[in-house]
Amino acid sequence: MDTQSATRKLAELHDYVRHSFNLFFGWFTFFAGVNCASMGWLAKPDPDAP
Repeated sequence: MDTQSATRKLAELHDYVRHSFNLFFGWFTFFAGVNCASMGWLAKPDPDAP
């Protein structure tokens, strides 16, 4: 294995790992936002309460 091939494989691995982490954090942010929004909606005071 020459240096150019090793460098290319390392770059591909780096791109794959970076893409995987971006997907993970993107979905985590989305679901955390939906979770916080739903908790805020459920915690609002009841307008029909006396």
